[in-house]
Amino acid sequence: MTPKQDDCATNNKLISIMDNLIQEGHWDKSLFLKATEKEIRNLRDKLSQELVTKENARSEEEEKELRSIIPEGKQIVYVGLYQTDGLKLTQWENALEFLLASSTSKPIYTDETCVKDMLLKKGATYNNAYAAMLIDKDDIIPVPEKIVTDKFGHELLTLKEDALKVKNIRYFVHKTGCYILEKKRLIREKNS
Repeated sequence: MTPKQDDCATNNKLISIMDNLIQEGHWDKSLFLKATEKEIRNLRDKLSQELVTKENARSEEEEKELRSIIPEGKQIVYVGLYQTDGLKLTQWENALEFLLASSTSKPIYTDETCVKDMLLKKGATYNNAYAAMLIDKDDIIPVPEKIVTDKFGHELLTLKEDALKVKNIRYFVHKTGCYILEKKRLIREKNS
């Protein structure tokens, strides 16, 4: 058990003990007991809030760690996207599936710094964004004769037609922040 898990277990035990004390105590017998009950309730509320905060922080850390794990035979690629009405996130939510349907017309990079650089050089407008996606390595089409690049000189990947799937979006990056896609909704990450 990690120290964080020990702390959470201890806090849970303390909260349980305080709940029992509050329920079974005869707090209305004197002013001293009423004041003591108030202190116990305040301490219990504080511990409870700390516990919730720690659990939220832990789940965020675990979620980021899970996102960073790349299964065998898979690869992360970064897909440049354009949306005419890009200021509205709902437009991005509605269009992501359509935008990813045709991988042949999208710039696809293996390096996130390349897609970020491309967006900066394009002017970093609300209309441009990118999605980090998990694909099968077998979906990459090798181009032996000539390396394909974008107009800024960044190497591009060519993928099979159905390689990009909305369910494989790891995260979506827009001028307004970094988002994860849950149930077709873009949810802003807390640290972005």
